[in-house]
Amino acid sequence: MLISYKIFTALKYQHPHAKLLYSEYCTFAAQQRYADYDHVKKQMYKVHKPHRASGYLASVRYEATTDEDGCPDWVISYVPGPKARAEYAAFTTRPGRRSTRAAAAPQRAEQGEVPTLPSTLVAAAVPATPSPTVDDALSTQAHALVQHFHQRFHGTSDVAPSARALTQARALMARYGLDLARHLVDFSVTAVQETDYRPQTFGGILQYTARALADYAQAQERAAAAAHEREERRRAQEEEHRRRQYEDDRAACLAQLRATTPPDELAAIAEAATRQFDRDHTSPFGRDLLRRYAIDDAVAMHFQLPSFAEWQAAQGQG
Repeated sequence: MLISYKIFTALKYQHPHAKLLYSEYCTFAAQQRYADYDHVKKQMYKVHKPHRASGYLASVRYEATTDEDGCPDWVISYVPGPKARAEYAAFTTRPGRRSTRAAAAPQRAEQGEVPTLPSTLVAAAVPATPSPTVDDALSTQAHALVQHFHQRFHGTSDVAPSARALTQARALMARYGLDLARHLVDFSVTAVQETDYRPQTFGGILQYTARALADYAQAQERAAAAAHEREERRRAQEEEHRRRQYEDDRAACLAQLRATTPPDELAAIAEAATRQFDRDHTSPFGRDLLRRYAIDDAVAMHFQLPSFAEWQAAQGQG
């Protein structure tokens, strides 16, 4: 969730501050989640610094709490600064907005509509309001994802997901897609082996989102590299197969030419090729075989047999 939406709501209803759970920030900003206050404060200081410097935030306060799994968490309270108030005023006083939006704001806030404000605390994408068909599909996928979590971690797939778990699953898939969301579940099964932590609810694995994203990207790279290697190997095999076909066709043509060409003509071609070969090759190794190859090439050139590239092009056209 964007803090700008919470700031907007706080200003609209004249609340003194807006609140955001640290665990929520880590989930939707794909940041590492820490369990001790010193690391949390250092991590969030870097996030808050430019927004405090710009005047968007006047102050920030932390209140310790725990999440539904009993893990350390913090409620972060934000007091809107003069820049946030100015942006709110500019947004709500745009022509045509005050009368049409003010009356509908409470209903839209309940529906989760996010106002378009220039400043945000985190660079998290907010999907457009989905159509009923897309929304139904996302709900079905969210239900299946939470059940996949229970199957992998607890061996049960008939658990009725909680509303909070479904919301978390929907948000995860809306941002990253179904494949990566399932990868998070599967990655977490391995990740929890590093500690004694055993998540009981779907929200307990969201702390592994950043690591799962990196692992997914690496897996995609490995898969792409393996696919490229397989394609290169396939092309090399096809090339070798075509070259053998060409050599067989060429040998058959040469045999036919030797059988139908006057011996004197063939002897002249062979004599010229031999003289050229002896001038160009002085090594004693493999001379007889190489000389035969040179004579074959001379006969092929004399009768204009196609090269491998020409033969291959003709095969493609045929």
